[in-house]
Amino acid sequence: MTPFLSALFTPDDLVELRLIETWVEAGKKRSRYVRSAFDRAAAFDEAALADINAYCEVTRANAFFGVCPRPRREPGRSGTVLLCRCLWADLDHCRPPEAVERIGRAGLPTASAVVGSGNGSHVYWRLAEPVSFPTPSALEKISPAAAHVEGVVRGLSAKIGGDHTSDVARLLRLPGTLNRKDARNGRQPVPCEVYAAHDCRHPLALFEPFAAPVATPVKPRAPATGPVVASGGSGGLGWDGLTEKQRCVTERLIDRSAGAEVGGRSQADYALCSWAVKLGLDADALWGRVSDVGKFEERGEAYFSRTWDKAEAAVGSQRRRLAELFGI
Repeated sequence: MTPFLSALFTPDDLVELRLIETWVEAGKKRSRYVRSAFDRAAAFDEAALADINAYCEVTRANAFFGVCPRPRREPGRSGTVLLCRCLWADLDHCRPPEAVERIGRAGLPTASAVVGSGNGSHVYWRLAEPVSFPTPSALEKISPAAAHVEGVVRGLSAKIGGDHTSDVARLLRLPGTLNRKDARNGRQPVPCEVYAAHDCRHPLALFEPFAAPVATPVKPRAPATGPVVASGGSGGLGWDGLTEKQRCVTERLIDRSAGAEVGGRSQADYALCSWAVKLGLDADALWGRVSDVGKFEERGEAYFSRTWDKAEAAVGSQRRRLAELFGI
C-alpha cells in the first residue's frame, strides 16, 4: 500500500478507483467514463500505480479514488457509503503551501496529508476513530450520520476557501498519477503528488464546531398509482446484473450524455435514465457511472434524481397504459 493510502485507509478497506477522461470542447467541459476498478487498499502498491499510469497514458484518463471505503464492488453513492475514516477539502487554484497557510489561519488541526492535484490542493484529516453510517431508511437518501459528516466537510471547506465536494461518495485525484485534464487538446500532464504528510489523527469533535447546518435529504414518496418497474435505488439490478449487450448500449448512452451539446444535454440524460429504468438498473448503479459526466457533474445528485424520477414516472405510466389496453 502506498504511504498516502496507508494514511487514509486500513489495508483491508475496499477502495474504488475510477478512470475518467476530461477535456474542453467548444468552450465546454466534457468528460468520458473509461472504467472502474475495486481492490483492497493494500493492493495499491508502487507496481499497481505503474500499471494505472500506463493505462491512463493510453486512454488519456485521470485516476480518481473514493475518499471513503466502499462496502461492496459497486460505484459509490452517498446512500451506499457506510464508513468514513477521514475528512477532506478540495481547493481549486491554490498551491499546497498556501493551503497549509489557510489551515493555520483558520485554526484547524494539522492535516494528515496535503496533496498538490496539479490544479489546486486536496487536504485530508484522518479521524482518530472511524464514523459508521447506518443504511438509510426507505425515505432517506443518506443517513443523518452521513449528512452530519457532509455538513462538517462543507464547513471545513468554507473555512479555508474550498469548493463543495462534501458528499461521502466523493472521488478525488489519486496521488502518484498524472493530471491529464484536457490531454486530448495537447495539454501536458501535471503530476498529482503528496506535498506534506503527518502521522496525526484527530477526533471528529475537533471539527464539529465548523459544521455547516444540514438537513437529511429525504426521498420523495412513491406515487400511490400502482406499481412501477423495480429500480429507483432500492433493489434494482447492479451493473454486473446487466448482459454484455445491455452494458454496451448503456455505455454508449453515457458517452452521448458526456458529449452532448448545450441545449441537448437534458434530452440525452433523460434518454439514458429512461433506458436504465426500462432495464431495471438500480439508480445508485447508474449514478456511480455518471456522477462525473457532463451535466450530471455540473448539477450534481439533485439533478440526477430529478431526471431519474421523471424517467421512472414516464416508464411506469407507459407500462400501466399497455397493461390496461392489452392486459399485459
